[in-house]
Amino acid sequence: MIHSLSSKSYRLAIGFALFAMFFGSGNLIFPLSIGFYGEDHWVWGSLGFMITGVLLPFLGIITMVSYKGDYTRFFSALGEKGGFIFAFALLTAWIPFGSGPRCVVLSFANVENYLYDTPLWLYSFIYCVIVCIISYRKSAALDILGYVLTPILLLSLGAVIYLGIQASPGYASGDMTASGAFWHALTEGYQTQDLIASFFFASAIIDIISSNAKKGDCPVKIAFGSSIVGIFLLGVVYTGLIVLSASSGHLLNGLPKESLLATVVDTYLPPQLAFTGSLAVAMACLTTSIALTLVYSDFLEKNFFNGKLSRGASILVTSLVVYLFSLTGFDVIAAVISPCMQVFYPCLIGLIIWNMVIKKYVLKGAPEVGQVVTEAE
Repeated sequence: MIHSLSSKSYRLAIGFALFAMFFGSGNLIFPLSIGFYGEDHWVWGSLGFMITGVLLPFLGIITMVSYKGDYTRFFSALGEKGGFIFAFALLTAWIPFGSGPRCVVLSFANVENYLYDTPLWLYSFIYCVIVCIISYRKSAALDILGYVLTPILLLSLGAVIYLGIQASPGYASGDMTASGAFWHALTEGYQTQDLIASFFFASAIIDIISSNAKKGDCPVKIAFGSSIVGIFLLGVVYTGLIVLSASSGHLLNGLPKESLLATVVDTYLPPQLAFTGSLAVAMACLTTSIALTLVYSDFLEKNFFNGKLSRGASILVTSLVVYLFSLTGFDVIAAVISPCMQVFYPCLIGLIIWNMVIKKYVLKGAPEVGQVVTEAE
């Protein structure tokens, strides 16, 4: 990594990379459904979604900063074996059987019209190969995410949101109440799975920064500052997508969630820019897939196989499972994700309360934010 970790530009790039990690398939689907559902009460919908879609993930980042990125120590509140089993079950349900294949399938669904009858199995294979190549070197992956893929993603999203809002007819009044829009959005925010992502993405970022830190750098402070950039970008993009769908409600009635963006793009954007929406989806899915692969392959290498399986082999195993499960289709993947998240989310929130409130202030056993981690730890 040729950049100085202490430079502001590199911290900004890390923040961009973190945003790209978070902003995956679900992050495009759910804000659009909230705007459509809330209609002229989109402000209340935005507020509800920010709580579970932005503030909760930020709480997860603060937790991981407090634990210096060591999520195994965080889960040790369940006991050594219990913590390992919980982390393994959570990661496996979330990544190779959940968000990983969902990113592949959603990406394919949005670019299928440009692929000249390319089958899903072939697209998924090429997609997973690209993810493997980029993920193989952590530092290179962070640079590619921060300096290349995220700017493309932000430009594509910005174009879709701006042109869509300019061409949309405006907000329609419906039967939805402000409180109804708020509570619907609050529960939809869980579906992004970003609270889970915050634990492992922040851990991966801290690990990458630490492995490249120079004397005098504070990886924890760099990670925390960069996280604020990533979270801010999430909030801005979420609000834009909610406003876009709220002002386009007449178009979206009766459509499945995965078709909302494509419908808006096809209606409001000129033909020569229609590919912009597909590009935004493809970039969002690809960047998150890279992050997911980094997280799960690291867990396999360091925790599951205890160093007996190489990093490259761990990435191949992760990608192979994602590839095979992506062939089952969106409905099967969704049927796996939903019940799992209903179990894991309350457990994670309970662990945060235990580790960051009860243990810290009552039992006084949790580490302090910013405390330096020694090699002995």
